[in-house]
Amino acid sequence: MTVLRLASSELKRMTGGLLPKLTILALTMVPLLYGAVYLYANWNPYGNLNQIDAALVMEDTGAATSDGGRLQAGQKVADSLVEGHVFNWQPVRSAAEADQGVSEGRYAFALKIPATFPATWPPRKFRCGQPGHAERHHQRRQQLPAQHHRG
Repeated sequence: MTVLRLASSELKRMTGGLLPKLTILALTMVPLLYGAVYLYANWNPYGNLNQIDAALVMEDTGAATSDGGRLQAGQKVADSLVEGHVFNWQPVRSAAEADQGVSEGRYAFALKIPATFPATWPPRKFRCGQPGHAERHHQRRQQLPAQHHRG
């Protein structure tokens, strides 16, 4: 008996009644449905980030430059964040108000641009060839203490 005849006879035997047909249908549909749900859930994970509320605390008042002007680095960063529409940035007056909003669930997280921001901007690597980063602070909703980061 050839391989094709053997496969054909086994297929006829397996699909002879209603229950075997339903079994084969279920065995093919379960992975198909699982894959469809997985694709739907992960189709565009970044598409709705603009619906996430985030607090933006602007403590930077600017700094004097060597030519007598004002460096508003923190305000420029805050403006670019708001205009980027990646998150729904909500300006907040104080860090305490932002922390309270995060702990109460009004905001998913808070980003604080500190008053020392101009002192660290531009980063040292641009000023003197050494690596460095501007300061910023953030707090997440999981009721963790505010974290201080460089970078």
